[in-house]
Amino acid sequence: MNKIQSYALALGIGVSALTGCATIPRDNKPAPQTTQKEMQLEEAMKVLDVRSLSMIQMNLPAGYKTSRFEDGILRTLAGIYAGTVGVKRTEEGYVAKGYYSQLQQPDAMRRVLREADTNDDKIITRQEARDLAVRLYEENAK
Repeated sequence: MNKIQSYALALGIGVSALTGCATIPRDNKPAPQTTQKEMQLEEAMKVLDVRSLSMIQMNLPAGYKTSRFEDGILRTLAGIYAGTVGVKRTEEGYVAKGYYSQLQQPDAMRRVLREADTNDDKIITRQEARDLAVRLYEENAK
């Protein structure tokens, strides 16, 4: 009886190998393709020097991307263009006060993004945002 069980076990393993049951399913799958959007996000992560996708602000108009830190600066600058943020010069620098609503005045944000993106890569870096901020603060300070 023991001899028959050994043959049955060997026969079962051999049949499963021949029918493909013993193969690894991932061998039959095509290699994953990287989409254009994923490549753009990876490039944005490198340019912005962030380690996580959660640090990238992606819901800006016209496909622009920036880090979450620069998003606040860009919104302040859009408020300056919209006329809802005022800039005052102080002894220590500049103070911006006011608000900006992208729903009410979306063109102001589009203008900020166009002017800030000096190399036309649709990624607003910290330096690009700060350069535009310095220029706008100096032009609009009272």
